[in-house]
Amino acid sequence: EVRPRKPGRPASYDNLDTVLDWEPGATRLLTHAEREAYHLLHKALPEHMILAQVPVARFLKVPTRNSYAEWLRRVGSLCVDLVVCDMASHVLAVVEIRKPPAQETDRTRRRHNRMDKVLQAAHIRVHVWQEDVLPATQAVREAILGPNAARLDDVAAPPSAESSRSRRD
Repeated sequence: EVRPRKPGRPASYDNLDTVLDWEPGATRLLTHAEREAYHLLHKALPEHMILAQVPVARFLKVPTRNSYAEWLRRVGSLCVDLVVCDMASHVLAVVEIRKPPAQETDRTRRRHNRMDKVLQAAHIRVHVWQEDVLPATQAVREAILGPNAARLDDVAAPPSAESSRSRRD
């Protein structure tokens, strides 16, 4: 089957095997600042699930009366840096690690504004941290869980799978 070539696409792409011709290679999933923020969230919220690089379309839904394909076209490429969930995987908050505003491009700023608008409409709290100034551990806990959250010293970390297994045996 010969498919018509898309306008503006080089003819050489028509017979391209992207796996063989553009050999993929693994890369880091998180930037240095995102890794630091992930570890900070994990330390501040040991009784919560922290997920990284989650597509917005994975944790938001639209009413079925609307076109899901159109929803994906508009926000399908948006991905949040970190998501804080309870242990039942309900989203509690999103944490975005961003460069200082003066260092952002117009395109990045527009993408952030679109994502913030979508998350606000879904009533999901967004915490924006500057990559060069991450908050203190207890401040993270209070920002995500509220000012009445138990102090980190008073919270026992959830049992690991290994310790749970040994208790059952």
